[in-house]
Amino acid sequence: MIPLDVLCAAATPGELQLLDASLGKARAGRGGVRSWRWGRVGELRVGVLACGAGKANATLALGPVLESTRPRLVLAVGVAGAYPGSGLAVGEAAVATEEIYGDEGVETPHGFRGMEETSLSLWEDGRARYFNRFPADPGVSAVLAGCGVGAARLGTGPFVTLSTVTGTRERAVELGRRYAALCETMEGAAFAHAAAAYGAAFGEVRGVSNPVGPRDRASWKIQEAAAAAQEVALRFLHSWPARRT
Repeated sequence: MIPLDVLCAAATPGELQLLDASLGKARAGRGGVRSWRWGRVGELRVGVLACGAGKANATLALGPVLESTRPRLVLAVGVAGAYPGSGLAVGEAAVATEEIYGDEGVETPHGFRGMEETSLSLWEDGRARYFNRFPADPGVSAVLAGCGVGAARLGTGPFVTLSTVTGTRERAVELGRRYAALCETMEGAAFAHAAAAYGAAFGEVRGVSNPVGPRDRASWKIQEAAAAAQEVALRFLHSWPARRT
């Protein structure tokens, strides 16, 4: 078993490139359906895991690694779209206060209803039942929010996870209003769900690669957004306290 302080998870290796490079003499992790690496950032033992796109890949990849490393914190990083009204510009970073499964639930004559409508929780741990919403750790989110350039405060708020990427302005406005959300992701809620299942804290920082809505890939800034999120994550890793034994 390799006890980690922090496991950094993203969909793709490019969203972890700077973090991976920061590990120094990194070693290959053992086990799991995806390759992963670990090393030290400051005083912390940190792992990096690229899970693949989507909720199913996130769950499949994270489970075995969480089982073998039992990290104190799962830190989701990567890129996201920003909802209309979020106040976020392309290239900026934002921090999640919670992750929401945005398409788990029931369609009714009165519109979409979440998993509470079914009375089926997606997870419960004896203290709480989780339906669509999985909170980020407030202390972690507060530290992340203060890790902007020059300790600038970053925007914080709910993120929404969907299997179908939003591609119209109307749908983007609807989802942003329904959840008062900042960002849209494809894996974040699954990362938060897995963290809850293994008793780890959860935090998330994403860089904005594009506005949510009509898809104009030529205008997307994926590399810049990925770098913005990782730079915040690195400042966080150098300020978050190591495990005391």
